[in-house]
Amino acid sequence: MFFLLLVQSPYALFAGANLTEYALLIVTYLFNRFVMNEFPQEIVEFDNKAKKIFFSLYENFAQSAKQLDRQKDDNVFQQQQSKYLNTLKTQLENLAQESLNKNSSLKNINLLNKKLRDEINAYLNEFMQKSRSL
Repeated sequence: MFFLLLVQSPYALFAGANLTEYALLIVTYLFNRFVMNEFPQEIVEFDNKAKKIFFSLYENFAQSAKQLDRQKDDNVFQQQQSKYLNTLKTQLENLAQESLNKNSSLKNINLLNKKLRDEINAYLNEFMQKSRSL
């Protein structure tokens, strides 16, 4: 059974992992696959709204960054990046709170909260990566 899970896991290609790392990856994979899939409708609804927020803020940031000379104005760029990142975080957290309030009667609301936090962190990381490429 262990070997079967390992082979079917998308993490099986993780080169150089020792047995402990594989075990952790398998537990993470199983948790994400079976437990976190408990809220597909709520997550899809969150993501649809979050994408609109993300792209709107990113486009605004990209437009303001185009006007800067990165060599001369790097500190201004970083301030703008921080401002937009904080705005994104606040708006996504508000969106997540709305979802939690709407679904407060769910049995596993803490798991939904964790999944939404993971989604928020993914959007924030994506914003940072994209903004570095400007």
